[in-house]
Amino acid sequence: MADKLEGFAGHSYMNSHERLALLDYIQAGDQVIEIGTADGATIAWVAARKHESLFLCIDSFPAGEHGVTGQIGCHEKWMANRQGNMALFRGTAAAYAATPGHRIAQVAIIDGEHTLEAVCADLRAVRALVAPGGLVLCHDYAGRTNGVKQAVDARVEAGDFAHVETVGSIAVLRLVKDELMIQRLRAVGYV
Repeated sequence: MADKLEGFAGHSYMNSHERLALLDYIQAGDQVIEIGTADGATIAWVAARKHESLFLCIDSFPAGEHGVTGQIGCHEKWMANRQGNMALFRGTAAAYAATPGHRIAQVAIIDGEHTLEAVCADLRAVRALVAPGGLVLCHDYAGRTNGVKQAVDARVEAGDFAHVETVGSIAVLRLVKDELMIQRLRAVGYV
C-alpha cells in the first residue's frame, strides 16, 4: 500500500511506522545511501527531517519495468522531491561501489528490485559502501516478496550481516566487522 505524503510528488511505499523507524536509525550527521529510490518521496520526507545528514540515492530509473509505479516519471518526481541534502547516482549500487572515491555510509536502505538476484547484488555492493558495524535496512523483508527475505537470510547465515530486528517489513541488519573490510576502507582513506 502506498501513502501520499503531503508536499511531496509521488508516494511512499513505506508505512508511517517504517518511516518513523528510519528517523530513529539515522543519526545526526550520518551519510545515508538509498538503493532504489522510485520517486524519492520517502527519502525526501526523511531528508527534510534529518537536514544535518547527507543522502545519496542510487537508482537506474529503468523506464517501463514492472513495479509499483512502472518507473515511468519516477526520475522527474525524484527531482521535484529533492532536498538540499540529497544527491542522485543514476545506475546500480555495484556501479557506484566501483566508482573511485565513493562515499562510505553509516546507513544503507535497500528497496530496489525485489528478485533474489537483485537483492543479493545490492547486499554485495553495500559491503563496500557501508562502514563496518553500519546499518543496512532492507524494505519488504517481511511479507510481500520472498526474494528479499531469501537474500537477507542467506547473507545473514553466511555471516556478512547480523539481523538486529524487523520493524514492519524492514529487516534491520548490522554489517559484520571483518579485517578485510577494514583494510579496504583504509585503502580509500575512510579509517
